Amino acid sequence: MSEFLAKYSTKKVPIIIENNIVEKSWSILDHSKRYLVITDSNLLKTYDELIYQIPNLITTIALKPGELAKSIEVYQKIITALTKLGVKRNDVIIAFGGGVIGDLVGFVACTYLRGIDFIQIPTTLISQIDASIGGKCGIDFINKNDIGTFYHPSQVIIDPVLLKSLPKNEFLHGLSELIKYGFIKDASIINDVQRFTLPFKPDVLLSLIERAVKIKIQLTQKDEFDLSIRRLLNFGHTYAHIIERKSKYKISHGEAVAIGMYYELEGTEYQQVLLDLIQKYQLTNQLEKWNISYAADLKTDKKATSTKITMVELEAIGNAKLVDRSIL
Repeated sequence: MSEFLAKYSTKKVPIIIENNIVEKSWSILDHSKRYLVITDSNLLKTYDELIYQIPNLITTIALKPGELAKSIEVYQKIITALTKLGVKRNDVIIAFGGGVIGDLVGFVACTYLRGIDFIQIPTTLISQIDASIGGKCGIDFINKNDIGTFYHPSQVIIDPVLLKSLPKNEFLHGLSELIKYGFIKDASIINDVQRFTLPFKPDVLLSLIERAVKIKIQLTQKDEFDLSIRRLLNFGHTYAHIIERKSKYKISHGEAVAIGMYYELEGTEYQQVLLDLIQKYQLTNQLEKWNISYAADLKTDKKATSTKITMVELEAIGNAKLVDRSIL
């Protein structure tokens, strides 16, 4: 078992990573508290026996899978349900799902009764190495994540075995994020992804997840509110958000990140390294179809000012820096 303690200004967050930890984790829950699970209908079908073993379970709310769950309407329905169920400030919500569930539940927990505890149990590779850590949460409005805040879970439980139930394409979406960590902070991740093939052996996958989580903790502890060094995590994402919008969100976030990294590495020797990985794992077949206007499109990014945007530039694989670029 790997245990980390992410230390933020508002909370210290224990993070546990171990194969098959979820089966054991109910025994380490505080049995003096009541729990409510928010998940999606597919996960409830797969893990119903496991979920219903949670002690002092108030109820389980199963949402329709997909990004549409991060809507104001769904948020209101959940708040209404919590109110009718009499959920109190000392109760705990468990987010059992991927990034959509984690983002939504974090926002619900932050705003219901001015804040109650929630536990993240991420079930996708993207959410295990990225979305469940660092406190970002929110819902969609006109665009993705238009409404949101920072609110940390009281605990994160990461079980790589849960990824076995993922469709292959869902796993590949997370692999793009894993590769991102390798490029910005840890060349050994790139070396291993080059060396091994799918399906990764359990010890290999566990090690990759641990290394990515360490990076996410380090960067978010140093820059909790995404004002400086944490923006290294945006490698590939500035273009990815543009691509997602241009596709009307028909392209997955992970695939968009792979394409976004490819654009950001244009003109560098590292672009071929990424291209080899994209082709090896078939991360996307849509590299060249996007007509992106550098100035016009980048101005729409939430990180941009009226004159510039902060981008990520590689000095070497595993060593990245932030640079300001003009968008005039």
